[in-house]
Amino acid sequence: MSIGYFYAVYAGNMVICGLLGSYTRLRIAALSISTESIDSPDRFTRWTTRYMFFQCWLLLITALSLLYATPLVKALAAVSVPKPLGFGVYLLTCFPLAVLCYRWDLRAVRRADARKLAGREAFRKRWLDR
Repeated sequence: MSIGYFYAVYAGNMVICGLLGSYTRLRIAALSISTESIDSPDRFTRWTTRYMFFQCWLLLITALSLLYATPLVKALAAVSVPKPLGFGVYLLTCFPLAVLCYRWDLRAVRRADARKLAGREAFRKRWLDR
């Protein structure tokens, strides 16, 4: 098994889960509160939602970090890092920023709960309690 196969599987997983994570992020931003998603008592729901959030941010950060990828790969080649490993090092440099954005996003979702609950209550009073 070559290292190119590993990168292809990793990139495919990142793209597919990143796109699903974008959908999950938008769905939760519009409809769910944190106890129904990222802080759910159900372990499967909690961890899959968190994984999708992280993959969404990793996909976005990786796509945006292509701006500095060319100079980084040239710098890695200058210090004699083997060419097949340069791409892996580049992907590893995306993780710290993706983790920061992920943590910020979880905090924002938790802070939005009060406003979502107030909106649900206002909707119930306006349309359902007549």
